[in-house]
Amino acid sequence: MTRPASSAATSPSEPSLEGAAQAAPLLLDRLAHRAHTNPDDLLLQEVGPAVGDGPRTVTAAELWSAARARSAVFAALGITPGEPVATLLGTSIEGVVTWLGLALLGAHEVPVGPDLDGDILVQSLRGVAPRVLLVEPDRQSVIPRLAADLPGLETVLVPGPVPREAHPLIRRLPDPPAVLPQQDELPGPGAVACGVLTSGTTGPPKCLLVPWGQLRQMFAEALVVEPSPPGESVFVFTPLNHLIARGLVYRALLHDHGRAVLRRRFSRSDWWADVRAHGCTEAILPAASAHWLLAARPSDDDTRNPLRRVIITPLIPQAREFEARFDVPVSISFGSTECGIPIASRTLPPDLRSCGRAVAGVALQIVTPGTDIAVPDGEVGELLVRSEPDKVSVGRLGGALPRRADGWIATGDLLRRDGGGWYFFEGRLHDVIRRRGENISPTPIEDAAIRDPDVLLAVAVPVPSEVGEDDIKLFVQPRPGRQIGLDRLAGRLEGDLPRFMVPRYLESRVDLPMTPTGKIRRAQLRSEAAVGPSTLDRGVSRAGGH
Repeated sequence: MTRPASSAATSPSEPSLEGAAQAAPLLLDRLAHRAHTNPDDLLLQEVGPAVGDGPRTVTAAELWSAARARSAVFAALGITPGEPVATLLGTSIEGVVTWLGLALLGAHEVPVGPDLDGDILVQSLRGVAPRVLLVEPDRQSVIPRLAADLPGLETVLVPGPVPREAHPLIRRLPDPPAVLPQQDELPGPGAVACGVLTSGTTGPPKCLLVPWGQLRQMFAEALVVEPSPPGESVFVFTPLNHLIARGLVYRALLHDHGRAVLRRRFSRSDWWADVRAHGCTEAILPAASAHWLLAARPSDDDTRNPLRRVIITPLIPQAREFEARFDVPVSISFGSTECGIPIASRTLPPDLRSCGRAVAGVALQIVTPGTDIAVPDGEVGELLVRSEPDKVSVGRLGGALPRRADGWIATGDLLRRDGGGWYFFEGRLHDVIRRRGENISPTPIEDAAIRDPDVLLAVAVPVPSEVGEDDIKLFVQPRPGRQIGLDRLAGRLEGDLPRFMVPRYLESRVDLPMTPTGKIRRAQLRSEAAVGPSTLDRGVSRAGGH
């Protein structure tokens, strides 16, 4: 599970990344190497509003030293390898240092969304049951509630000042020892890089353990690190409790003299200004963020930006418009915390509904759900994925994941493949709506809705029907400055969809409930009543009833 640290720091023959993404070093190996060979390289840079009084930039040598120092502090506090340590930190240098420090110790950092509060925060941490929690200074107000609801919580660490009237569990993060212990070994590809709480879009969060080899599979192999001029600048603006942010920090490290530009959250008004000011060459955009950028008023400066690649996930129907308007190539990917990224494409597919092709080194099957019977091209089935053990989640906090003995992972995702090898996502097994004897994926309903010029986002969920099984409710969010005529939209859907797929209920929301990475919280919408004050109920007879 580990490897000598000295080999990463002193080897003069590190494999070239050009044309050899499969040979990419692991993140900590690469950091140790850059700290040794180019110690003064700027590695991390914080932009936008700051929290706390820490540094806004760090070099390769400073980050390596800070991670080792943080590891020593955690060890002195009695944190042991394999122990979960929860963190409530923003996308910041502090967040990266804490992650790498715990990883060097072999502890399992479990980051929690920095903006979570109340019941959602308690629910997220309850399954982790941490003894130690690290929070930013401005989040100390959540501690009384957590102390009451998490009986195993013993210590809350704050990297900054602690007021005299602070809760008894809160203490300032100690200073590191004057002399740091020698770092003899670095984690290998099967060692845990961090825990990741699932987003909670479909139910209570679960903590999956992600190994370093999976991080490499996702962000150096599936999303190939292409040959590029030195000095790549990767824009990181999603929260560190999601793998996207950590993977982008890794990608920045892989480039010669590459750096990561860290911003605590997506800003529609500042995004392009940040990209231009800091020379950002790569970013991953959640679909909602890409929609918001396109919805802004066109400018003569739209094409004047340094971006060389943007990955939009999931892909939006207006992807070619995005490429043309901002003069930047768009890539796509499809994956999960459990099985990495098995499907991707460096270029846009002929059919923009596709999520890409199979990634090298990963085996895929599409089968009839609950069986091993493969479906032919063009038919929808459940995606099975098989990869090397250190390239997928190695377990769940507190136990193993249910896995088949033959190594195949049943993803719960419904896909189809066309004759050209392109894959198409058709929904989730547990999102399937059962209506009038038909199994309906919400995806084609949502796709039809967002083709309307007034609709920015759409999500279809099942609601109980008085005649048994489900009815369909469609939530829509308008584009900025637009209003959605629900009757008009329903009429449009009647022309675009089979009768049994046309929603009975439609409701427009100024903002749909989202996770920090732009996923719609389906579970929250499913839990709401079918009819609210602003819901259009089209009646059983008009919406595909008997």
